[in-house]
Amino acid sequence: SCDGFDIHPYAPTQPAEYSYEIALKSQEMFEKYGYGDKPVIYSEIGYTSNGITDEQQRNYVIELSAMVNDLTDVIVWHTDQELENDTPAEIKFGWLRSWTPEKVAPKEPYSPKPVFIAAANWNRLMTGATDSHEVVAADSDIKMWQLTDKLGQKVTLAWKKTAGEK
Repeated sequence: SCDGFDIHPYAPTQPAEYSYEIALKSQEMFEKYGYGDKPVIYSEIGYTSNGITDEQQRNYVIELSAMVNDLTDVIVWHTDQELENDTPAEIKFGWLRSWTPEKVAPKEPYSPKPVFIAAANWNRLMTGATDSHEVVAADSDIKMWQLTDKLGQKVTLAWKKTAGEK
């Protein structure tokens, strides 16, 4: 018997599509073995701004949130405060800036990174959204995803594909 699944579709510096592909393959496997109706939690998933920009980190989190909306019951983002003395593999996953002894800009201690603000707005606006699906754009460099929000309104997200995205 199986109560549900917890997967970690990590691709910490790759476009959101990479994690989405992992999520899709996992769902296909669950369905193949008769567990497609079980709850799925994505835990310890995230993007590090050590190798991508703060803006890419923000974008990938929102893009993936839209893409996996109907595939998962819960996303537990690997977030927290950045730690300047963290290991190279863990540094810069945080959504809050680290404290530094200098306490000077551009790293205002404990200030939110762009991903924090974007995720807060996503949660406020899109919690309860359904019917997540890709929409084919006329421009092949544009990726579009559409959802229906909790009020029944269609919401479309569009972004320019980054290097390596299909």
